[in-house]
Amino acid sequence: GGIDMAVSSKSGLLDKAIDFAKATADSFSSGSRIELKGVQFSSGSSKLRSTSYGDLDRLVKILNENKKLRIEVSGHTDNTGSLDVNNRLSTERALRVKDYLVSKGIQSNRLVHRGFGPAQPVANNATAEGRQSNRRVEVKVL
Repeated sequence: GGIDMAVSSKSGLLDKAIDFAKATADSFSSGSRIELKGVQFSSGSSKLRSTSYGDLDRLVKILNENKKLRIEVSGHTDNTGSLDVNNRLSTERALRVKDYLVSKGIQSNRLVHRGFGPAQPVANNATAEGRQSNRRVEVKVL
């Protein structure tokens, strides 16, 4: 396996990823992390909300235009609730995104999914806004 090069700031928080809405083709370079802010799930569930399809379909288009691109889909949660539940939920959510991409014709060997639970926060979990920021799906270019 490779080395995970997640970059933490002095506060222990992961540096924020590129916002997918602002991402360009150049954003998809090796090691880049891109947050899919439009990808949302029902609370406590791995069921994709229909509002997620716009970003996911845009990601399919990018993957189709860049046939050599390989990505890791990562699920993240806040620290509310049990660690076991959050780890399982984050993995299931990442898998749902991967499954959606495969259902749209992306080869599964170009996709990896991982759940990180609350282990890689980008904001302080002490506030509602921080917890919302930490509940996210990202892609990392491999």
